[in-house]
Amino acid sequence: MPSFKILETTSIFNSEKVKVFLTDKSENKKTGDMPQVNYLPNDKPTDSIKNNNDSTVCGTCIRRPSVAKHNNVSPCYVNKGHAPNAIYQSEQRGNVKDISKAKRMRAGSVRLGAWGDSASVSKEIYFKIRHQVKDKYRVNDRDILDYTHNWKASEHLKPYAMASVEGVEEAKQAWKTGWKTYRVIDNVSEVTAQEILCPNITNKLQCKDCKLCNGSQSKGKSICITDTKKYLGKKFL
Repeated sequence: MPSFKILETTSIFNSEKVKVFLTDKSENKKTGDMPQVNYLPNDKPTDSIKNNNDSTVCGTCIRRPSVAKHNNVSPCYVNKGHAPNAIYQSEQRGNVKDISKAKRMRAGSVRLGAWGDSASVSKEIYFKIRHQVKDKYRVNDRDILDYTHNWKASEHLKPYAMASVEGVEEAKQAWKTGWKTYRVIDNVSEVTAQEILCPNITNKLQCKDCKLCNGSQSKGKSICITDTKKYLGKKFL
């Protein structure tokens, strides 16, 4: 799993160090094999959950494993023991090169925030990351997928990222201010007239080909997905 380090910066959430990595490959069966960006805290990702340092890259997301049960929601489906830990360990062994060493290649689409939130970095840094991704993979803004739970404080992400919301009332708040949303539901009957069910469920379309989760760049409806823990299961972690 070749990974490249894009940059290091300071977290908007708590002023701790954030390391941003780009990985060429993915085994995620929902997204498909596509390049992905991870925002990692300075310590080992699985350790960061135990010591609450995952807030460095995830902010106040209610699906952080340490708070999900208290918030009565399913925890984030990302298995930090897989790709995030692998990237961390690869860097510790000195096997992660700087993004400047990577060859330019073509890719259909790229996913930001495979783990971590784009809102964890400043506006200036965020656009530096997008520039690096577009240059390396020769993609356009419409080809970059992104999500943020911290949408209320991240207006600059609106054209590019989906607002990850909890419940239809929060979705309505986001819609009023021009955001497209992505939300987890328990039953398909919860999909509103402003939303569609994720095409991966309805048509088995992978994210790398779908590309609807690119913020307000796509003029279609917002996206719902059935409960990630029930739907995704272990095979997608």
